Amino acid sequence: MAKFGIGKWHSISNKTLKENREKKINIKEEKIFFKNLFKIGYSEKVLNKKTLVRAFQRKFRQDLISGKIDQECLLVSKNLAK
Repeated sequence: MAKFGIGKWHSISNKTLKENREKKINIKEEKIFFKNLFKIGYSEKVLNKKTLVRAFQRKFRQDLISGKIDQECLLVSKNLAK
């Protein structure tokens, strides 16, 4: 992925991302995902979690915008929240 100096992008390889795509997460990991989103600037006031997940996916995973949190989303959110 190209870095243009505007905003922040994750540094995870495409191979790793695709290996973790659509792998389920547990409740604890879901809480970590949302904590990471709030840490990188997403609003905590969004009433619909699915809308928030879709917004994240539109920005960081355009290949699959499902509104479902999977291991790929979790990895990207952890990488961005560092």
